[in-house]
Amino acid sequence: MNAVKTRILTLAIGLIFSTLSTAQDAHFSQYYANPIYLNPAFAGLERCPTVHSNYRNQYPELGVYQSYSASYDQYVDKLNGGVAVMAVKDDAGNGALNLTEVSGVYSYHLEVNRHFTLLSGFQATFRQRTLDWNQFTFPDMIDPFYGFVLPTSEVAPGNNYNNHLDLSFGMLGFTERWYIGVVGHHLTEPNEAFLSQSRLPLKLTAHAGANIPLGRKRLHNSLQSYIVPNVV
Repeated sequence: MNAVKTRILTLAIGLIFSTLSTAQDAHFSQYYANPIYLNPAFAGLERCPTVHSNYRNQYPELGVYQSYSASYDQYVDKLNGGVAVMAVKDDAGNGALNLTEVSGVYSYHLEVNRHFTLLSGFQATFRQRTLDWNQFTFPDMIDPFYGFVLPTSEVAPGNNYNNHLDLSFGMLGFTERWYIGVVGHHLTEPNEAFLSQSRLPLKLTAHAGANIPLGRKRLHNSLQSYIVPNVV
């Protein structure tokens, strides 16, 4: 799974394989560069301490969607698995709607045999959604000559934040040449509405990848090139 001293040619195929959800999550296009966010079972996979950080600015000329994430994970011998912490920040509508997540992750590593390992990841997430009413504009605020200068008659919601706990579970199986995983996010389907009821739907994702060597490894050369396709 982890080729030491290799040159890796990565082909990331952004194919949506199975995502049964309309959940309001932050979106990152390079899933292979954000493994803990994709599946908590990845925690501790590299054995050594690992840090991942990501930033995405969608429609930069408009500045309406900005997403950030950072994670740290490592393998712990006494726990027979990996642990991770992760933080995610998602700003929509120039900061009108914000999402902040802080997660703790544990992944149990089971070596089924010499060639196959099964990982089971558990993730607990504190989620906070906030609403900045001052960033919203309404039709009755428009002056024909001066633009958005008038006060609005719209009534601001009494509660402009929502805090809740979210749980996720994922599994990952791999050999030296391939891996396959499945994960369920938002298992508790928490209510994320500010006024009424709006459940966050369950999100199911399947993903897979492979290490395909290019040519034969030479006896006196420790370097080898790989193609690493991924589907999500």
